[in-house]
Amino acid sequence: MLGPLQATIGGRAVPIAIGKQQVLLAGFLMHANKVVRLGELAHWLWESEQPADARRTTQTHVRRLRQALGGADMLRTVPGGYRLAVGHDEVDLLRFRALAERGATATEPAARASLLRQALAEWRGPALVDVPSDALRGAELSGLAEEHLRARELRIDADLRLGRHADVVAELAVLTAEHPLRETFRYQHMLALHRSGRQADALEAYQDTRRVLADQLGVDPGAELRDLYQAILTSDQCAPDLAAPEPPIVANRHAVPRELPADIRNFVGRANAMHEAVDHLTPSSPSGVPCVVVTGPPGIGKSAFALRTAHELAPRFPDGQLHADLSGPGGAAERVLPRFLAALGLPSERVPADLDGLRAAYRTLLADRKVLVLLDDATSVDQVRPLLPTSSGSAVLVTSRQQLGGLTASHGALRVSLDVLTAEQSLALLAAIAGASRIGANRALSKELIALCGRFPLALRNAATNLLLRGDRGLEDYIAELHGDRIGKLEVDGDPGTGVRAAFDSVHAALSPEVARVFQLLSRMPTADFTAQSVSDIGGVSLDAATEALRRLASCSLLRQVRSQRYYLHGLVRAYAVERARLAGTGRFRDTGGAQSSVDIVGRFPVAAVPRSA
Repeated sequence: MLGPLQATIGGRAVPIAIGKQQVLLAGFLMHANKVVRLGELAHWLWESEQPADARRTTQTHVRRLRQALGGADMLRTVPGGYRLAVGHDEVDLLRFRALAERGATATEPAARASLLRQALAEWRGPALVDVPSDALRGAELSGLAEEHLRARELRIDADLRLGRHADVVAELAVLTAEHPLRETFRYQHMLALHRSGRQADALEAYQDTRRVLADQLGVDPGAELRDLYQAILTSDQCAPDLAAPEPPIVANRHAVPRELPADIRNFVGRANAMHEAVDHLTPSSPSGVPCVVVTGPPGIGKSAFALRTAHELAPRFPDGQLHADLSGPGGAAERVLPRFLAALGLPSERVPADLDGLRAAYRTLLADRKVLVLLDDATSVDQVRPLLPTSSGSAVLVTSRQQLGGLTASHGALRVSLDVLTAEQSLALLAAIAGASRIGANRALSKELIALCGRFPLALRNAATNLLLRGDRGLEDYIAELHGDRIGKLEVDGDPGTGVRAAFDSVHAALSPEVARVFQLLSRMPTADFTAQSVSDIGGVSLDAATEALRRLASCSLLRQVRSQRYYLHGLVRAYAVERARLAGTGRFRDTGGAQSSVDIVGRFPVAAVPRSA
């Protein structure tokens, strides 16, 4: 539309016959996704000199255009006329309008300039330039021209606010010559000349404006032009806009951060979830920054999944990948942003000291780049928001034990919830690390080990690593150890920080005493799924307290809500709840005269038959 009329489908040029088909296609595109009546089409084709069979002939031309476009799916017959169904990213005019609207409302000049520059790049020349219809051109051209000029005004204004006055002087000289009555261009030209040290030229530009307006319209320049002229004449540096802004943030454009940690070896499963995440994060729209939040309980493999997904996506983000571990005090935005800015090439002396300045600089540097941002182990929405880019082209991948629903509400984030692996995937992971021969030769014991690990990837990796490190010691001995201390033995020998207990402890430590007590009470539940009422009955807490505690436990992924009033507790998480209850002195376990310990009971706790998304 925005230049010579062209159409492509699947990258293949669609031949549009010169003449009537051009007129119809242009008209439909101008009114994309709206009903166009047959009489309006005939008016575009013949104006007042319509043939006697105009209706039938118009229908014939529409039918031929439909054939050229590939059938009725795109150009549809509807009550009252026809409708061209297209996506908002399939027509340059629609892309231009979407980008221009976002640019006009962007709060930061750098983002505004970048978006408007992208919008203006959609224009390949004058709109409707080769469409032979005075009726259509007369109805639409002036509006399109005004949209284009308004976008240029706003983009130049953003450039001036960024201190790029020297870059726009020549452009404005051409624009004021082409549009001598447009006072906004006149004002911008005078301001750019003055800031470039050309005060005499700026004053002469005003006098030229005054003469043109008087000759052609018989009026004087508007108040803003007169005020700017007076300020330049008297060198009033306190006048709005007169003084040049601070120099723009300039970073090393050759700095391309590659911060992703090494990819995970022996990764299994998650194919559907990864396809969904990759598809959502792949840049495809001129609006919005795609965001995916990966959630699930501790040890479920969120970080490994996100890292594998990020490596899969990396080639689609040529300007780099940023990575931050948001757990602990180092995850505060005030600490992460300075490192991100340095990675993006900003000199250390230009890094702002306050959070607002850091956020503004970060968004400015990302305004026209395509960067993937991986934020691991986030604890809250407020922790993530300062680290989100605001310009299209970049994407964000977040992992968290929290649901982070606020990111879905405010940024349209896609939530990918991970569950345990399937039995087959668990066997594959054990075999990949401990050795296929060892695992394959002991299928029954391997299945018991998988059950003790709860099919959690972290537990399976640690168990397989321990088997590998112990050499000839068999599965049976290790399984016996797990029956004695299931949580404690699911850590790599000599490295407790990588264990299941450490992963669960990090979540448990953040629970309030009331919620922690209810979590410990879950060790008494006779089944894997339950309601707040059953927790209240067994634990002796009020129904309201039980309901709120279960909601909070689900929000941090220690529980899974399977229906509106029912929750599910993984066997491995229940084993941890038993341990916490014992430590707190609140556990009540079945007394069998010492023949059966609480850990024995947990080791045989059944896995409920609820749907799983491996």
